[in-house]
Amino acid sequence: MEVWLGRRSGSHRFVGSYCASFSFNHRQTSFIMALASVKKLVPLFDRILIQRAEALAKTKGGIVIPEKAQGKVLHGTVVAVGPGVRNEKGDHVPVAVKVGDTVLLPEYGGTKVTLDENKEFHLFRESDILAKIES
Repeated sequence: MEVWLGRRSGSHRFVGSYCASFSFNHRQTSFIMALASVKKLVPLFDRILIQRAEALAKTKGGIVIPEKAQGKVLHGTVVAVGPGVRNEKGDHVPVAVKVGDTVLLPEYGGTKVTLDENKEFHLFRESDILAKIES
């Protein structure tokens, strides 16, 4: 996966087939960094690689929440997707989610994967994903 910058005076950055403006918010930046670090890991069959969203460490009022009280984050962003599986007839069945989708995750399950720079991802089967969150 390559990162390509547009014209010197351009205001867009292309990552793979995705285009985002230079004014990134935290979620966009972490997603782009996740894509860059995942280029070595390709999920097989119906496996989906997900980066869990970060838990809020501070309330809107500015109160810091201790790590033990934060609770588990149950949604994340799809970073890589396997090609899918074959059904009983031998037909190819693609995975229902695509890279960049936000999905609802089960509280337990998945395989924890640590990649470059101690970035933590989780590998789930498609059937383990509870829902796709549309915004």
